[in-house]
Amino acid sequence: MALLEIERVSLGFAGTGRRAGQASSLTLQDVSLEVDEGEFVTVLGPSGCGKTTLLRVVAGFVEPTDGEIVFNGAPLTKPGSDRVVVFQQPWLYPWLSVRDNVAFGLKLHRRKIDWQTVDAMIDTVGLSGFEAYPPYELSGGMQQRAALARALVMSPKMLLMDEPFGALDAQTRRTLQQFLLQLWERVRLAVMFVTHDVEEAILLGDRMVIMGTRPGCIALELPINLPRPRDERMILDPHFLDLRRQALDCLRDVALKATGIVAGPSGDGDALDGAGSAEVQPRSPSASAAS
Repeated sequence: MALLEIERVSLGFAGTGRRAGQASSLTLQDVSLEVDEGEFVTVLGPSGCGKTTLLRVVAGFVEPTDGEIVFNGAPLTKPGSDRVVVFQQPWLYPWLSVRDNVAFGLKLHRRKIDWQTVDAMIDTVGLSGFEAYPPYELSGGMQQRAALARALVMSPKMLLMDEPFGALDAQTRRTLQQFLLQLWERVRLAVMFVTHDVEEAILLGDRMVIMGTRPGCIALELPINLPRPRDERMILDPHFLDLRRQALDCLRDVALKATGIVAGPSGDGDALDGAGSAEVQPRSPSASAAS
């Protein structure tokens, strides 16, 4: 059953500053997507394709210009604790302890704080013994674990993760990828995970969505039929490598079309019409595999 239904959503912003008075510029156009309960969907694409904007729309921070979003059977019209965002930066309050930071969302939503549950969540993310520490005394990876605990203690139905490991070093990033996989296996929440990293998108997800740009649209959806549990050794699996190739082919096409060049069958660029613009058309997995 679909927990999240995005139906032909578009988002435009009116011109401001020097562009004041111009027609609105579309950031998203006709985006349709479903996410099932407990499904892990990764969203991949170049900078400026609207990945984070789509996440903000699902979070309820931004209202779409057109289309409809249904969450848990009801129209989505505002933010809610049933959808919690984990950002690239942990955004922990430096004057609060880890324990108080984890409990902050409950306090903000005027929910009763069950400190036993808070402590259990801190233990779940591997921060037992650090409850009284201020965030600035923790490593970057530990701060991100605290931010994840703050999200999970809200008992959301969906996690919206905006490149949560993007600012970390490679080793810490790999460690937290494995941690997130193990945690997700236990809690089985629906997840939308935005990333620039192709291998991360494949390693984590049940399904990968690749976005095109100008305006943002869905260029390709790929099911990731790899066994779980997963670890980084899986990146050498032939099926993993094939998915990686399909994703990179699609990203190459997206980049070429955004600059007014269309990739030919051999990957060579062919000039477009005189307008010098292109629209990324949705592609099926079979079409990508054949490219």
